[in-house]
Amino acid sequence: MCNELTVQSKSEWTDECMTADYHMIIAVTRSFLDLVDMISQLAEHTKNKHN
Repeated sequence: MCNELTVQSKSEWTDECMTADYHMIIAVTRSFLDLVDMISQLAEHTKNKHN
């Protein structure tokens, strides 16, 4: 993804890495939020079943 061999200039290399990290952080955050949402729905469902 971002290694010094594929990219000529140092600034370009930094941009590549930062962009990759940025996209990864967004992806991880999205999955985390989906997980939280799923857990809260599950908790709601379980609570409703007990009542």
